[in-house]
Amino acid sequence: DYDGTLMDSCHKNLSVNREIFAFLRPEIKECDRPLSLTSVKQYQKAVHQTLHWLDFYMDHLGLTKEEGYKAGSLWSEYQLKNQTISDLFEGIPEVISKLNTIPQGICSLNSAENIRHMLKQNNIAECFKSIVGFDTDSKLQPKPYPGAFLHCLKEMDIEGEGAIFYIGDHQEDIRFAC
Repeated sequence: DYDGTLMDSCHKNLSVNREIFAFLRPEIKECDRPLSLTSVKQYQKAVHQTLHWLDFYMDHLGLTKEEGYKAGSLWSEYQLKNQTISDLFEGIPEVISKLNTIPQGICSLNSAENIRHMLKQNNIAECFKSIVGFDTDSKLQPKPYPGAFLHCLKEMDIEGEGAIFYIGDHQEDIRFAC
């Protein structure tokens, strides 16, 4: 995983969701935004109560299903243009570099382009044989569906029996990796 596992991207993701919500619901003033967009704490609480990204938009932002899909389609564009700084968690570059002899990949609901950019900034991009984001292939269903995981394994040339370690920060990461 990437968000919440390698990267502390909560502030940025909150900012991106605020911008998307403002675009979709311009009539709603900032002071009247849904509770989940009022603070990092409320945003994290809502995200961790939600099993699927579409449910977050519908259940916590009050968007219709169609608006939720529109929000999802805007995610990459808004994420890439958002300038909120996110940092890798402390010690991550050192750990990733030490594990460089083991094939590593990332499967995320984040933009693959955004992930590559951050990894390059931190001089660890070469440690990853595969980076699969929601924008990697439109035919791949997002987590928790296994398509992105299987795509990542294929890019890493991992087949057959053996051990695979998947690390994530959300209950859907468990379903995704099983």
